[in-house]
Amino acid sequence: MLHRLFHGAKTLVLLSSILSAFAIAQKQPPPTRTQTPPVPGALQHFQTPAQQVLLPFLKAHPMQTESSGEFHAQDATSYVASPNFGGYVNAPLYDARTTASLDTGSFNNGVTVELTADFNKDGKPDIAVLQQDGTMNVLLGNGSAGLSAPVSYYNPNYLTSSVNNAYAVDINDDGFTDIIGFDYNNNTMITWLNLGNGTFNAAVTTLLDTTYGYPNDVLVQDVNGDGKPDLIFTMSQRVSLTSANIFLEIMPGKGDGTFSTPTTSQVQEFSVAASVVLPSYNGVAVGDINDDGKLDIAVAIDERLSQSTGQYVVTTALGNGDGTFGQLGTTIPVSVPATSSNGFTVDYNSTGVQFVDLNNDGKLDVATDINGALMAALGQGNGSFSTAVSSTFSQIVGVTQMLFADLNGDGKPDLIAGGDTLGIYLGNGDGTFAAPLTTAQYVVDPTTEQGIALADFDGDGIPDVAQLGGDYKQVALFFGNGKGQLHGAPLITAASDPEGVDWKMEVTGKYTSSGYSDAVFLHSIATGVEMLTGVNDGKGNFTFVQSLADGVPSDLQYIQSIHADFNGDGKEDLVFTGAAGNVTIALSKGDGTFAAPVSVNLPSTLACPVYYAAAGDLNGDGKTDLVIPYGGDLACGSAAGSSSGYYVLLGNGDGTFSTPAFTTTGTELYSATLGDINGDGKLDIVLDDAPFVSGSGFSILLATGNGDGTFGSPNTILSNYLVSTVAIGDINDDGKADIVLSAEEVEGSSVATGGILTITGNGDGTFNPPSLIAGGNFFFGMQLADMNTDGNPDIVATLYSTNGQPNDYYGMVTLLGLGNGQFTAPVNQLESLASTLPQVGNFYNDNALDVMTQTGYGPALFVGQGSSTLTLTASTPSAVFGSSETLTATITPGISTRPAPTGLVSFYDGSTLLGKADATNGAATFTTASLAVGVHSVTATYAGDANFNPAISSPTVITISALLPALSLTGTPATLSISSGANGIVTLNVAANASFSGTVNLACSGAPSNTTCTVNPGSVTLAAGQSAMATLVIGTTTTLAEVHGSAPPWGTTGATAGFAMLCGVFFGRRKRMRMYVALGLGVMLSLGTLLAGCNNGSTAATTTTTATGPTSFTVTVTATPASGSTASPETTTVDVTVN
Repeated sequence: MLHRLFHGAKTLVLLSSILSAFAIAQKQPPPTRTQTPPVPGALQHFQTPAQQVLLPFLKAHPMQTESSGEFHAQDATSYVASPNFGGYVNAPLYDARTTASLDTGSFNNGVTVELTADFNKDGKPDIAVLQQDGTMNVLLGNGSAGLSAPVSYYNPNYLTSSVNNAYAVDINDDGFTDIIGFDYNNNTMITWLNLGNGTFNAAVTTLLDTTYGYPNDVLVQDVNGDGKPDLIFTMSQRVSLTSANIFLEIMPGKGDGTFSTPTTSQVQEFSVAASVVLPSYNGVAVGDINDDGKLDIAVAIDERLSQSTGQYVVTTALGNGDGTFGQLGTTIPVSVPATSSNGFTVDYNSTGVQFVDLNNDGKLDVATDINGALMAALGQGNGSFSTAVSSTFSQIVGVTQMLFADLNGDGKPDLIAGGDTLGIYLGNGDGTFAAPLTTAQYVVDPTTEQGIALADFDGDGIPDVAQLGGDYKQVALFFGNGKGQLHGAPLITAASDPEGVDWKMEVTGKYTSSGYSDAVFLHSIATGVEMLTGVNDGKGNFTFVQSLADGVPSDLQYIQSIHADFNGDGKEDLVFTGAAGNVTIALSKGDGTFAAPVSVNLPSTLACPVYYAAAGDLNGDGKTDLVIPYGGDLACGSAAGSSSGYYVLLGNGDGTFSTPAFTTTGTELYSATLGDINGDGKLDIVLDDAPFVSGSGFSILLATGNGDGTFGSPNTILSNYLVSTVAIGDINDDGKADIVLSAEEVEGSSVATGGILTITGNGDGTFNPPSLIAGGNFFFGMQLADMNTDGNPDIVATLYSTNGQPNDYYGMVTLLGLGNGQFTAPVNQLESLASTLPQVGNFYNDNALDVMTQTGYGPALFVGQGSSTLTLTASTPSAVFGSSETLTATITPGISTRPAPTGLVSFYDGSTLLGKADATNGAATFTTASLAVGVHSVTATYAGDANFNPAISSPTVITISALLPALSLTGTPATLSISSGANGIVTLNVAANASFSGTVNLACSGAPSNTTCTVNPGSVTLAAGQSAMATLVIGTTTTLAEVHGSAPPWGTTGATAGFAMLCGVFFGRRKRMRMYVALGLGVMLSLGTLLAGCNNGSTAATTTTTATGPTSFTVTVTATPASGSTASPETTTVDVTVN
């Protein structure tokens, strides 16, 4: 790591004191780790043009801060709002230090230590980060996956300090966790005492005893049983090239943050028959290995037996409980031979030694690693150990720290290894561990030497991992899922070889009928290199198959990053570039394999490999064509004479091409990019002219297409910039093509002048002045794509190197487009520097775009996690005008573990906004009664939130019919034919529409004289949408009454009865009957006379009934809403015929 490079410079401050003691003790610089990613030799043969010519050119230009003054910096103040973007499946990032801390000293070059504890006693884990200059930063946790901004505490010796390890312990026994760090350069301990609320006192320093030498590593632990943490450290004195003395020293703690000078009994010396180097990290461990309640000790030693041979040893001794120990060097549970990889120095790559119970027997075991082997010696509980067993530990490159915890819930400790990647080794419960699964190794900014910590940061009861990156100075929180996996961006490898540096991603594309993005890799194996296609299952998992039956082409230089289907079968094909200027096409077979490569027949006289090509339909025949730039023979040092220019190869639609046509252009053409720049419907070509040989004349050229495969003379768009990547898109939403460039430097300057250039087009082949984004950063690879589905192109780029600190840009960068030619601040995803080749695709089938990159330590996959499906439903697909329609938009996350979506949902009728509603628990509803009569195509748009991208629903069709009158009135039957004197009956139906309710009065009219009409009941009460029945009665007789002064009714009645009986007398047929009738008649006559006398001359009423004669007429029935209603009356008629 970079901070290691400063050890020598910082040691110069103390050089005189060190030299004075050199005869008896040597202050040993800790072993350094290379920052350059290791590349297997077999893969070094395959180089892209950027690796062949661009990187060597840039390395010849030292980094310095300068500006060309020829561009307009993007105005950050013009940002109105950042578009919603759900980001990627990865660990969230938090600044590990404050910006102010950068000003504290010339030696401040990074962070070194990460610790976790509950510093403010709120029951939630917090994090402390120490910088190498001794600055301490505290990030308080909120218990729900978040950390506060860091608060810094400074070290008074920051100008000379080098703090490389530290501990979180309660130094003064007040119940609060303090922090103590070891300052390697000044041989001091720096202590910050906790004030009880997560804040700390000013740093206090304690000078270490250097009587016997200078420690490389200090452990803080209470070893004398007084409840006060002590200091334990080792030192070495070289006696000869083959012998050394080692001292173990204890400085007892005073309980106030300071420590006592050790007594003679607290210093132990033992000899080793070898030259010795003591580890700088975790070189000492303590634990009770014989179950006597006293802490015992283990010490790791790098023993050098000769210039090229040695051994790594762990020795243990039992503790006496008073801060002294038995003799070291007699019990050696681990001893591993070590050799030199270069013939000059012996390799000792180790994270140190630990005591941990690996087999769940209640007895502490020894765990350590050396040069890619994990060693475990199982404790017997009496201070002795079984023979050490080993597990392969080389999958994680550059491991700096390892911790143990049960991450998959099986009760067995698993191993978490932090290095240039982060990996999980599942424990077998016997001291051995399985290699990381393909889903359990993650991309990181390479880990510092004490840069991983375990705690439950999100409060779900499952251990999480906090990882501290050395380059970007960020804390990344990797959340555990309880299944032995973490929430992070995975490294893409195969189960047969999980070591990322063996894998080089060349290109991605849709090589099968699944529609998912696959990838083609070059894989280093024992016998050389194989080419494998990773066939994607739509969930980011890959099955690897051999790409070509005959293996890797013998002359392969690199695979072009082209997405093209050359034979029209719907599957993308591969374009291979050979070392001697040849280009071949391998057609996809649809299963991840490809047909044998076929040459496109470029001239055999080319001396150099061709550069970055482009594919598209140049002549409008529906077939894919090729444009291949050639930098000229001078580009590779040949004097053969072929000049710079480009070849046009018109496709035949079957994977073959017409004879290449060459156009001489530029000085050293580096790349070709196709797009319709002037809006005429014909592809134009943007050429990157990069004269690496001469070092001057860098320019971007535009040649407009003629639509027949030929182009006009090129015009210069931009001069004096070395450009590595060109992308074309409409970044300001004006319908005109714009250009985005990854510019590495201004010609004649350094990469400090580089960045991303945006050049907006006028639609006619001319452009506006360029604007600069991310100045001072070298992006190696860039693409334009709409990553958050808001309709605006975004920038995706990978950072290769950067100009100093602090960094605003980390790893894989996404700049969200605002649609006006500007872009937001970066959304950063951690990966190592030296990352390249961002490939946007559909690697996880969830409606969000994903990105695969090639990091310095293997391929990485960043799965877009902001996807969702927006479904729109209507309460009814058809309704009448004026009725309420409830629209429900349901937002379903594309990844099931995502939180419930929130945010604004807008509802549209075509392009007309109906209204908006906020989503709650993933759903939003809106009710409207304003839809017009007709058929409506209604959609919903989701604006997204911090976790989800915007989304649009499919249309939902709603049919609105015309609104019926408020009332409807019908009569059944509508015609009546009745006999004179009879009554007619009609059934009335009164119905309300969806909006009317209330009382309705019913009446009839139109009946002529001698007829009647009545409605029963005379009123009904209706609810909206309901109906009621009534009866119409039509009568055809009329009753009349007359008044007279004659006999009363009694007389009339009597007379009538008498008359009837008289008839019976005269007309009765039977004699006896006539006799009875006659007798009755006499009685009736007598009664009639009596009643008539009683009348005394009063008047009497006479009734007359008149039947309607034959006629026809129409009766009208009216339904009238009660007063207060605005509804109109309704009528119906009944035609009546009286016979």
